Amino acid sequence: MPTATAGQLEQAIDAWTRAAALRPKNADLLLDLADITFDQGDVEQSLSWAERAAAIDGTAVKHRAAVLAARYRAGRQARGGGDIAQLTQLVDLAVAHPRVPYLRNCVSRACEGATWLQTVPPPTEAVCQSFGYLAEIEESGQGKVARVSSYATSLEAPTPMTIHRACFPQSSVAVSHIPEPDPRIPVRTEFGPPLWFYRGTEASATVATPSPEAVELVQQVAKGIWADPLVAFDRAAAFTRLDYADLLGLLAHMPPPREPSWAEVQRRYPLYWQRFAQVWVCVGILHHRPEEPWPRSTRRTLLLRLLFGPDDWTVAAAAFALCVAAWRYPQQRAEIADTIAQRYLHAAQAVGKRPTQLHDPLARVVLICPEIDPKVARLARKNLAARQESVAVDDRTKPTDSLLRKWTRRKDR
Repeated sequence: MPTATAGQLEQAIDAWTRAAALRPKNADLLLDLADITFDQGDVEQSLSWAERAAAIDGTAVKHRAAVLAARYRAGRQARGGGDIAQLTQLVDLAVAHPRVPYLRNCVSRACEGATWLQTVPPPTEAVCQSFGYLAEIEESGQGKVARVSSYATSLEAPTPMTIHRACFPQSSVAVSHIPEPDPRIPVRTEFGPPLWFYRGTEASATVATPSPEAVELVQQVAKGIWADPLVAFDRAAAFTRLDYADLLGLLAHMPPPREPSWAEVQRRYPLYWQRFAQVWVCVGILHHRPEEPWPRSTRRTLLLRLLFGPDDWTVAAAAFALCVAAWRYPQQRAEIADTIAQRYLHAAQAVGKRPTQLHDPLARVVLICPEIDPKVARLARKNLAARQESVAVDDRTKPTDSLLRKWTRRKDR
């Protein structure tokens, strides 16, 4: 549908409503009204029109998809989170009927603006703000930063800490003590060594830097947000040509963004692109050696190696990638849901005992994971609500909003 002003939309709704009154059994007209009102932001009205269309022909996949999309969005607005079973059914329809583009549009509508479904949660570590402050000093022409010492009340994720140290080698961040549970200790190691190892409170990567070809590829892929996880999965197929050493190398040695439009976002929210790009790489791992059966595959092993590693951005990124696999491949859902639940329950042990920046993004993956244990989902909601009593977090005011608007017209369908 072409872009229209608010007045034009109202006129269109009025015209379609009159037409529907004259032809109340015309399901296509009702579906058009569902689409128009959805685009206008009136999800409840869109749901009403979609349900009327489905009542006329409940076997039509387009009508069923419109109902599921509107119901999921209505749940997000009313309760802060929709029913993941509805979104899962919608995704299944879209995958089962790839020649019906409308179904993919419905998936994108359901996911619009939601954390993880379309936007990566921004970093919240204090070291990111320190990075931004020092970067601003150098960009302003005041010279190179030298011998700046700062103090952290707790250990933060190794990804931003190592980027900070690499970019400002003369600066240091001291950490007084490590409260329990110790975030440096990997949860499980049978899938391979963790991405990071520690000497005291200083983390270093266990993998080598990526090749120039890998760096060029991530710059090409990680430009804008995805319309929905299915789009992310499709676009991340570009990472197929990288070997596992390059994939892990990118995660541990992520370069700065090259896209000029990221400059403003990075100034306001330092290191956001690096976190965003890590997620792209983890979704790309899903395409690594696709001929290997999932239970014994290298791609599964790599993602579990990351998921069960020390607390880091890569833990949540790997969890999201596994969640994408669960949407795309229903036969993997039960195992993936159990695996993500295990990692979340371990992360949840830190709530109320020490600062944790991993909990919230991981909890939000739990809430969008198909077939997740309802008890684990309830715990995630409870912990998120308790943590947000002191620090209010509203998805509509997150830094990704400006990014979302910037790339709205560039989303790949």
